[in-house]
Parts: sequence; C-alpha cells; structure tokens
Amino acid sequence: MLTIAPPTKGSKRPLLCQPMGEFEPLPAYIELGLKHRVVNFTYWERNTEPLYVTLGHARRWRINAMTSRRAAIRLAKELEPLFERLCDGYAVDWNGRHLVGVLDAHAQTAAEEVSARLKEYLWPEAV
Repeated sequence: MLTIAPPTKGSKRPLLCQPMGEFEPLPAYIELGLKHRVVNFTYWERNTEPLYVTLGHARRWRINAMTSRRAAIRLAKELEPLFERLCDGYAVDWNGRHLVGVLDAHAQTAAEEVSARLKEYLWPEAV
C-alpha cells in the first residue's frame, strides 16, 4: 500500500523555497521512496542529489515550485497506480560496492509514463 505524505500545511505554496538573494526558487520534486512505498514532496539545493536517489532507492521528478498543497495531493493520487507499479518492480542488487535499486521492465515503463505526465507540472500554467 502506498502512503502519500502531503506537503506541510500553513502555506499557500508549501514547495516554494527561495533563499535570500536568489532570483529563482529552489527546484521542487515529487519523490517516491520505493522500499517503503512513500510519496513525498520536497525541494532540494541546486546541483545536489541525495545518495538514496543516486543509488536508485527513490525516484524523484521535478514539479513546479508554485504547486499548491491541494494540487500536489491530487497529482500524487492521479499517479498512484503508476507509483504502485514502480514499487512492485523494485528490487535491490549488490553491484560489488553498493546495494542499488533496480527496476524491472514493467516498472521502467511506469517511470517513463510518470515522467511524461509530469512535464506539464514544471510550468505555472499547469497549476
């Protein structure tokens, strides 16, 4: 069963984080933790990626930082069947140095479908 952890309450745009002196907000993401089957919404510093994402234990897709809490939850619920397919096709493999997450062909197809659907959430008009 998939768990959707909604963005924090109290702000109209909970994914918007714009550090002082920056011209653009930090990139916002919808993130799927494959092992624990949890969907999170977050933002991350530019040009960095957490190790668990690099090693394939989570997948993240960029979305518009202006996405509201309600739209974020609705988006996760729309994508829930694809997220389930991704989690079902996830396995852990030892590559000689790290335990890495791998996806079967069915899950890889679901990941591509998620990417295609989320392209529209990068732009303000889609929110």
